[in-house]
Amino acid sequence: MKLNAERHSFNDAVFIKVSTAICSALLFVNPSGASATEAQFLNALSGVIETKTIIKPVKDYFENQQYDQARTNIKFCINQLQLQKKVDSLVQNSIDYVDDPEVLDGIQEASARIVNTAIQLDSTVYTMIFIPSEGGEIPPSAEKYQKQSVGYYQTLNNDLDMLIKAGNEKQIQAASAKAEEELKTVPKFLFKDAKPPAKISFD
Repeated sequence: MKLNAERHSFNDAVFIKVSTAICSALLFVNPSGASATEAQFLNALSGVIETKTIIKPVKDYFENQQYDQARTNIKFCINQLQLQKKVDSLVQNSIDYVDDPEVLDGIQEASARIVNTAIQLDSTVYTMIFIPSEGGEIPPSAEKYQKQSVGYYQTLNNDLDMLIKAGNEKQIQAASAKAEEELKTVPKFLFKDAKPPAKISFD
């Protein structure tokens, strides 16, 4: 009888420990209240929003023939922000949050080309460095590359907007707040007025 009681006591203890572990895993949330999967999703979404904010001044830079500055912002997003990694994570986790099949298709299409578009934008702007301006004006030989730059810039921005649609209103707000904090740590020279925007705009 004593042996049976000890067995029951041992089994009960194991059951409680296992049950506790399972419940902890199922109910795990991070301090912000988001699940582990959603935390990864929000982190990726924040990276996309941060990228859009840093890319925003690029059009003005290359239109003002500040080509090195334009390339600095583009390359920062590709390399330092690890755009491809952020996009891959967003796509992987968006399946849990996006119900609209058209949005899902759009996200996947955008993710497949977005980094290549950024690279093409960088290459086109780089080409313009070697075409001297004429009295401060864009020479006819550079107009082709300027149009290409504008096209790549617009495609890149459209794809970033498409990726942002992966989040609902609440998720976009949370990711934007995170991006605003992250932008405080990036080099100030990425922005025309030498500082990141205090509030992110999607205009």
